[in-house]
Amino acid sequence: MDIAVTIAKTMGPILILLGLWFILVPEIAKKGFIDLEKSTGFQFLYGLINLLVGFFIVSLYNIWESNIFLSVTLLGWVLIVRGFALWFKPDKFLKSRALGTTYQKLFKFIVIVWGAILLYAAYAG
Repeated sequence: MDIAVTIAKTMGPILILLGLWFILVPEIAKKGFIDLEKSTGFQFLYGLINLLVGFFIVSLYNIWESNIFLSVTLLGWVLIVRGFALWFKPDKFLKSRALGTTYQKLFKFIVIVWGAILLYAAYAG
């Protein structure tokens, strides 16, 4: 459980800040997304970061129990899937996350909520 708490304490604030970044400076976030679509190298790097963090989380904490710490395990697997999608199906991945889509609109709130769940797990779970 200590490892899950450490991961939650680390990733919770990162996710909350990422969501706030999307909300508070949408013009920069939009430019970043456009750059991601244009650059194969950036897609590779973004996929690699997702894979590294995802495999790191899963290697340290991959427990499928029905409790608040399941959010840690799910985060690791979501990052792994995102990394593979960026490497092997970048067009489909980027198209599903295109600006103005429902996913894009919900993304900023999803990451904030997920970050809050992780922080709750870390400090109250």
